[in-house]
Parts: sequence; C-alpha cells; structure tokens
Amino acid sequence: MNFTVAVYQRKLAGGTLEWRTLGLGAQRDVTLRGQSTVKLESQLRERLQRHMATDKPADLRCYSLARGMSLERPHLELTLRGEQRLKVSGRFPLVLAPHQRTAGAQLVVAYHPQRPLEWFAVEEGAPLAEQATRFFRHAWADCSAWELERLETDGHDLIRAVAFSARVPTLLDGLQSRRGPFDDLDEDPARRGGRSQGSGGKGGKPNGLGLLGTLGTDLTLRAADGRLPRGQPRPELRDAFGRLLGTTQLLSLVALGSSGAGKTTALYQLVYDLLDADDYAAHGNLDRVTHVVSLSGKRIIAGMSHVGEWEERVVTLLRDARAARVVVWLEDLHTMGKLGQSRDSTRAVSDLLRGPVARGELCIIGEATPAQWDKLREDAPAFADLFAEVRVPAATPAEALRMMLARARELEATSPVRFDPPAFRTLLELAQTLFHGTALPGAALAWMSRLPRYADGDHLVDQDSVVDLVSERTGLPSELLRPTEPLSPADVRVRLEERVVGQGEALDAVIDVVMRIHAGLTDPGRPYATYLFTGPTGTGKTELAKALSDYLYGSSARLLRFDMGEYNAPDAPARLIGDRFRPRGALTEAVRQTPFSVVLFDEIEKAHQSVHYLLLQLLDEGRLSDAEGNEADFTHAVILMTSNLGAEPQASVGFGDRPASADNVTRDVKAFFPPELYNRIDRVVRFHPFSAEVAASVAEKELTQLLARRGLLERQVFVFTTQSATARMVREGFDPFLGARSLKRYLERYVGHVLAEEVAGHTRAEMRIVRVYDAEGEYRLHVDTLREAEPSGGELRLLPLLDRSPRELVDELPGALRIIDSLLAGPLLEQAVSELRKHLPQASEGQQEHADHVHRAELVRGELQAFRDRLEAWVHHDDWMEEGLTELALETFEPRSGWNARVRLLHPRYVLPDAPRLSRKDTLLALAETWFLERATRAARDAAQHSVFVELLRVGQGRNRRVMARDEDLFGWLIEAYRSGRGVLVAAAVALPDGARREFGFDELGQLGLRENHGATRVVLKFVGLGVTDFFRGEEGCHVRTSMLSGSEVVRVRLVPDGDDATPLELLLRSDRERADFERALERGDVPLPPDPDGLLPCVRRVRFDPPLRPGELSPMEVEDFRLGTSGSHQCRRLADVLPHYWSLRASERLPEDA
Repeated sequence: MNFTVAVYQRKLAGGTLEWRTLGLGAQRDVTLRGQSTVKLESQLRERLQRHMATDKPADLRCYSLARGMSLERPHLELTLRGEQRLKVSGRFPLVLAPHQRTAGAQLVVAYHPQRPLEWFAVEEGAPLAEQATRFFRHAWADCSAWELERLETDGHDLIRAVAFSARVPTLLDGLQSRRGPFDDLDEDPARRGGRSQGSGGKGGKPNGLGLLGTLGTDLTLRAADGRLPRGQPRPELRDAFGRLLGTTQLLSLVALGSSGAGKTTALYQLVYDLLDADDYAAHGNLDRVTHVVSLSGKRIIAGMSHVGEWEERVVTLLRDARAARVVVWLEDLHTMGKLGQSRDSTRAVSDLLRGPVARGELCIIGEATPAQWDKLREDAPAFADLFAEVRVPAATPAEALRMMLARARELEATSPVRFDPPAFRTLLELAQTLFHGTALPGAALAWMSRLPRYADGDHLVDQDSVVDLVSERTGLPSELLRPTEPLSPADVRVRLEERVVGQGEALDAVIDVVMRIHAGLTDPGRPYATYLFTGPTGTGKTELAKALSDYLYGSSARLLRFDMGEYNAPDAPARLIGDRFRPRGALTEAVRQTPFSVVLFDEIEKAHQSVHYLLLQLLDEGRLSDAEGNEADFTHAVILMTSNLGAEPQASVGFGDRPASADNVTRDVKAFFPPELYNRIDRVVRFHPFSAEVAASVAEKELTQLLARRGLLERQVFVFTTQSATARMVREGFDPFLGARSLKRYLERYVGHVLAEEVAGHTRAEMRIVRVYDAEGEYRLHVDTLREAEPSGGELRLLPLLDRSPRELVDELPGALRIIDSLLAGPLLEQAVSELRKHLPQASEGQQEHADHVHRAELVRGELQAFRDRLEAWVHHDDWMEEGLTELALETFEPRSGWNARVRLLHPRYVLPDAPRLSRKDTLLALAETWFLERATRAARDAAQHSVFVELLRVGQGRNRRVMARDEDLFGWLIEAYRSGRGVLVAAAVALPDGARREFGFDELGQLGLRENHGATRVVLKFVGLGVTDFFRGEEGCHVRTSMLSGSEVVRVRLVPDGDDATPLELLLRSDRERADFERALERGDVPLPPDPDGLLPCVRRVRFDPPLRPGELSPMEVEDFRLGTSGSHQCRRLADVLPHYWSLRASERLPEDA
C-alpha cells in the first residue's frame, strides 16, 4: 500500500536538516537529522515500515496526510511567569491541522511542531497570534530562555509530504499457520542462512533491496537527491534507451563505444529518465519508481572461497531483484563470462544470469568498449546475445566544444573563476593530440573540473592554466606543450649531458625524439619512438633511459623497466599481458596506470622468442589488450630496448674502426630479431666504450651520486675532492671493458669507506666541509666546521617600527625628509661639489682618474636629490593639493554674446595627480633608505665603497644537480636577488662544472641567465653604485638553505675590493691558481697551509624554503639572520621577495662607531 505522511523540516547550523513527523502520535513520531533529503527520506521509510509491521490494521489511518494542513508563523509577544520572569518576542511556527469532528463540522487544532502534545483549538474569526499568546503564556511558563530560542523560526522551515510504500498487516496474519510436510527443510542451517541474506518474507516484497542494496549502490537515490552527474544530454542516445526501457518489459542493453565517448554519462541520464517516466516529481515516492543499482562483479564473489558460495549469493541477488522494480547496472559486464571460474569449477556468473535475463525476470544494463564486448562474446556468446547493443559514437569537435562551454558555465556559477575563450581551443587541441586513445568529449571534459585550481591571480582560466594542468598530470614539460614556445636542441643537450656523458650519437637520437614531440610530428597511432640501444655494459644505456624519463615526464618514476632476463620462459607473454587466472598483466597494467612513460625492455635478447612476437602489435599499433580485453595505450610512451648485441670487448678504449663496428652491430641485430620486428624499430643507437677523457667525467658523476647519499645529506656533510684524488680514482677504478660500474664499485670500496668512518665516528650536529685528497697512497680527509657569525651588536632602528600602524609609520617621513635636507646642505656634500669643480677640467680631457671623482660626486648628489623629491611628494602632497584648490583668481567678464560667466583659474603647478598610496612595506623601505644614504654620504669620498666584486661559491659536491640545472637552488636565488638589489651589475664571470670559464660584459649580462650557465660552481659579479660595498658587506659569509625536497646547500659569499683594473674572469683564474697551490700543500703535508680560496666563512643566514609547486602560489619561508640577531617567517614565491626586509634592517643598524 502507498502512504503519505507530513514532515516538518527546519535547517540547523552547518546546513544540517532536521525532520519531525507530524500527527503520528508520541509513540510513532520520528526525528531525524542529516544533510541529504533523499537519505533522510530513506531512513524515515525504514523507521515507519518497522512501526507499521507491529501496528494493528485499525491504527494505519494515522499514516494518511491530513488535507488542509498548513504552517503559520505568527509574531508572538510572550511574558512568561514561571520560576523566572521572561519576556520573549519573535516569530514561532504553528502547525494548523484540521480534524473531522462530525459529519458537517471540522475542528482545527494548532501546535508547535517541536511540542505536539501542547495544542489548542483554533477559534474562527479570532486572530491566531492572540490565541497562541494566551495559550503558550501558560504552556511554556517553565521553559528556559535557551529552550524558547530553539522554538523560534528563521522563516525557512516548511512542511513537506513524504510518500512511501509498505506491506501492511492484515487480519489473516493473526491466524496460526499450519506446518507443511516440507517445512522441516527450512531447519537446514545452510538453506536458512542462504535465505537470511535476502530480506523478503514468504511471498512478500522485501523491505528495501536486501543484499542487492548492501553490495551495490542505488543510483536512483543519488539521482533523486541531485548528486548523480547528469552531464550534457545527447538526444539520439536518450531516444535509443527510451525505446528499449520505455516498454512494460524492460530489455537488457549494453552501451558500446570507445573510452571517453560518453557511455557512463548516457547511462546516468537514463537513471534520470526512468525517474521522470515513473512521475517521481509528482508523487515523490521512491518506492513506486524503478531503481537502478550499480553492482560490481568483484563484489559479488568477494570473500567467496568455497565451492557453491558465490552461486548462492547470486541466487539471493536474483531473488531480491525479482521482488523489487530494479535495473542492475553491472560495472564490469564484459568480465561475466570468466568471473567465478576456478580450477574446481568452470561455471561463471553469466551462466546463472543467462536464464533470468532471457525470461525477462532481470534487466541488466552495462557499458563496454568494442574490444571488451568481443571478449565477452568469445567467453559467453549465449549471454552476450541477450543484450541489445546501443552504439555510443564519439562526439565531434564541435559537439565537444559545445559541451565544454556548458560545463564552463556551470563551473563559473559555482566557483569564482572566469574562462578565457582561447583556453577551450587549447584544451581541445591538447586532448585530441595527447589523448587520442580516449574519444571526445571525455578527453576534454575530464580536465574541465580541475582547471579552476590552476586559475591565475585574477581567477582567470587561460591557455597557460590549461598547459600547467596537462603538464602536471602527464609529466610532459610545458615547453613541449606550447608549440609556439621555442625549444633549442642545445638546451635539451645540456639537460641530458648532466646525466650521460661521452655518447654523442645516443644523445642526438634522444634529442630528435624530444624535438619531434614538441613539433607535433610523431605518428599518433604508434609510440613516440622505438629505439634499440646497443653497446658494451656500463656505457650509459639505462642511465639515458632514466634521463629521458626525467626530462620528458618529470620523474624517473615514469620509467617502466622490465628485466627481460625474468621473461625467458614460455609463460612470459601471459605474465606480461595476463591470462584467464591473472588477467591483469604486468606490462599492460603498468602502462594503463602510467600511459605517459618510458618503457624499457632491458637486455631484450634474453627474453623468450614469443615475447618478440608479442611486441609486434605494440610497436605497430601502439596498443595491447590484456586477458580481460582492457586496452593499454602505448601511443604516449617511448619504447626503449637495450642489448649487448654487436659489442666488441676487444676494441681499444676510445679508438677503433667505427664504420666497421656499426656494420657489426647492424649484422648481429638483423640476425637475432625476426625481420618483422626489426622492421618496426625506428633506430638502432650505438653506445661506444668510454675514452680516457670521458672516464674522468664519469668518475665525477659517480662521485657526485656517492656524495649525495642520505647519510651525508642528513648529517649536513659537504664534500670536495681534489684534482689529484679524482685523477687517481679514474686511474685505479675505471675498467674500459666494464664501464662505469667498475668505477662505482671502486668508489664504494675506498672513498665510501673513508667517508663512513668520518661520519659514523662523530656525533657533532654542526655542518662540516670535508675535502678528500690523496696523500702517501691513501685517501685522507681535511675537515672544516661551519660556525655561526657573531651578532654585530648594533641598534636596529627599524625593528621597533615594525609593530606600528601604517599611519604612525607615515608620521616618521617628515623626520626622514629633514635628514636628507641636512645631508644636501651639509659639509659632506659641499666637499663633494668642491671636488667636482676641481676634477671637472681634467675629466673633460679624458683622464680616467679625474672622471671617476666626477662620477662619484654626481652619484652622491643625484641619488640624494632623487630620493628627496620622492620624500617631498609623499610628505607635502596633501598641502599642495589644498593650496592648489584655493581660488587664485576670480573675475567676471561679458563676452560678445551677452552672457555672463564666472571663471576659476588654477595655477598649473597645483594640478597634481592623486595622492600616492604608500603601503606599509614602501614606508619601511623609505625609512631604511634614509639611514643608508646617511651612512653612504659619510663615505662618499672613499672610492672603494662604490665598486666591489661579489663572489658566490657553491660549497660541496653531490647536491641535487637536477634542481641546480633548473636554477631552483639557493645559488641561483642569491644571484637573482643581488641583481635586483643595490647598485648596477656591470660585469660577471662564471665557472662551470666542466672547467669552462665564461665572462660577460655589460652588454652581455642578459646571457648570464641562460640554461647552459645554470649549475655553475662559482660566479663573480661586479657592482658599481653608491655604497655598494657597505651594502654587500652584510652578505659576506656562508648562506645555508635547508629543504624537504633537495636536502641542504651552502653558498659562500665573499667580497673582493675593486682595484688594479681587475676583471671578474681574472678573479676566477686567480682562485683556480690559489686552489691548486692549497691542494698541493695539503697533499705534501705542509705546515702551516696557505690560505684556502674555498675556505668557509661564518654562517650569516639560514633559510628553510621549498618553492611553490605551481605558479602564483606562496610557500612558507623561515629565515635566521645571525649577524643581525633576528629571525622571521614569511609567505613568498622566491627569496628575492624576502631579502629586502633584512637589507632594510641592516641599513637601519646604528653601530657604535656611527654614534
């Protein structure tokens, strides 16, 4: 029977809904709370059905909705005289419920929905508020103020009708039933347990969906609540589904189409259409609609380990489905032909479902790709023939664009973002290019919901947002995703040569892949490239695969490596692509999870011959299907195979007949591989044995990896090696026939042993700089400890101002203006002007010394005057505006036309722009600049104060060189900050890890930030400007950065006075000579040692910072400045945003000698 009850609904804090039934009586009233109306309705039905199961037939009349019931909200003024006198004023909800008193008379009662036992009869014609006031004045006399507050209404409460169906008791249920001759069978525990899993009674309708509702998900409940994605409707698919499911007998169907074509969305729309067909909007009774339950085959057989258990569960599910109006959505319909089979039984789930589906007792819907459906037809053809096939074609680009626009409007309505129209075209092009294995519109719509998180600071989703999203999800660098952005092969080579050295031919082949991907010239139906790497062991084949994975996809975790020595048995294909017992193969599952990857088949010649034939389809069509029919897409992968075929261990190191070797490699590869497989390899890439020069580079790389071990990083031990020590490592550790692996073993045995003794034998927590050198035939260590700088002890005049308000800070500017005025009118500047007049005649004749004096004098006066003009504009702007708005002249004249006019004349000087808006940061910087100029003016006559060399040294080897190459380390951040600090950068020189030295003049400084200069070990910068030496003196020392991602790093900053017409390059070469002298003295054991050009200076600043992962975001940074004796926490994007704060503090420092 169908019933309808009234429910009072109100909203609590946090959006929680409270439901209370009305008119059911104290024993039957139900109160529920929750967020979803559908879940509340489902819980209410279950509670009421349990009540009705114990009610007598005569009591069921209370479950009918009283006609004419309404909700009123009168305003009541109550004075309650209980234990405490209370006056309450507010709106209170009242339920007016009509009752039939006699055949022609009706009684209307009123009560508060939260206190239904307190009611009064409503008098016709009398105001409701007056009647309620008289009644509740006494009824609520004992209520507290808190209780009365809960009884008020916010105006958003309402009465809603909830309809449901239930099996009601009848008089026949009270009769005692006779036992039949077969009732003893029910005492079998196995049979009783099987039926207990269902929820239906004998011949009756189950309460709910029973086991079907437990194992599955009721999509109809989610659709009724609006939580089921509706997507963009496609009329042709809705019509096709309506013809099959719009009849009295529901027909089973399957949606067939490519991945991403919209099969799932179409079936979601079908759930909504079934609700509309059952007229749910009119009656609101979920018990009267057809429910669509989503069920997974794996959940059906989960936990079923004995023969017959899963069959009994399927029978129970079928009984529950027959007893209710249910459509079962099998999520993995294509697996039903094999699901349930085992070594003990060949029965599958499809065998038990085939009969009910054929008889029309069960309606099943599902989705599958054509390959998956062909697999089901192969496994269970009779079961597959029972389904009507509905083809879901891929959307055209125009249709996909229309759906993207509709989705964008939905996102703009629910989140504060705006979509730039060109972003749709970019997303559509990238979807078609990168996700051609996924059909439209799924390939494009899948990214739409994630785009708002990549909006810029103005909440605009543009083309850059799309590129950032796709780059993060696929791992492809943004340079490859922007066809208009230039990409230089030289830049790619620099990145790859950091990992692989001495293999120019192999690097050329890999760079060619990268450039073709960037240009969009790869075959969309095949992998990006298929290369065979051949050559002796230890020459970098696997390392180049890792480097390519890092560059293309951003992580070596996207390198899928398969050691083919493990796949040399006849079962190798089954392990790679799966079989009937383990349908998910190792290869297909790995690529399905990570389609953008480098797939490496290591030592391919060791694989079983059947694996070679398995690769034919992969290399030709870019796809493989596992035993379940699931397709793995290889079109976004680079396929690499390594082999030792053609390697000639007897060849000399670095020499030999290269053309003959190439012929040998080609001959051996052709002889080994089947012709059809060899013909699908794009390129055979040869790796050559290392020469002596390359061996030294390999030694440095292997040593760098050793020095980057966790034990050294965590204990903050930074290691150098001398040139002689490195030469000995190459000489003794490198074997030309074993490659880099022999050198790695040597380093582990000898160098690693010495470092382990040093690290394990000390418990000191401070940083240590360790230099490995060769002395008396063994490796020894020279240890230097990093200590903190002593505080300068000066007064930081800016520090107490940091807590002041912006208005109070502005009040300090007039005092700063007076200081600048006193400097301009003081004797120091007068002396500078006198010197200007003295040296001007000689400077005009071209004498450099006199020209420098003139330049310094002009520099001091110019900076002071420019800063004074800014200060004056900030301080006197309001006064100028008031004076300018004063009426200067007012006259009346009579033009020839005869009309009079009043003209207000303003002097042009007083027509000023709007007042400048000084931020708190700007005001603090202005005050710090005042104190700095005060100190710089005193030293204006000292030439050494206005030109200085700043040397930055990267301390230690073995840090994260990939981060260094992207210029995302402390070394690069300091250079960036110094260039934007005090003075003008006029020249620079860099020392690169390969020993090269480069110098940049003033016109070439733009090249300093080029990629090939990143990762430099030493940089010398020349700055010229007022007081630059004093400015950078606070930076002299060691700067330490700690990071969660890349460990610790130390950069030493040293100042070198400008003199003797030195250049940055000359200073670099001088440091090289001094380092060589120090290392020779160290190896000879000289005492005392000469000065160490790489020696440590006290630590002046420690920074804890990891840059933000996405553009526009902020990351926390903690800074300790030991020389200033202060620290702070900041939110920033880069170090250059924070350092000006500490520079300002130092500029405000008043030292004892300044007093």
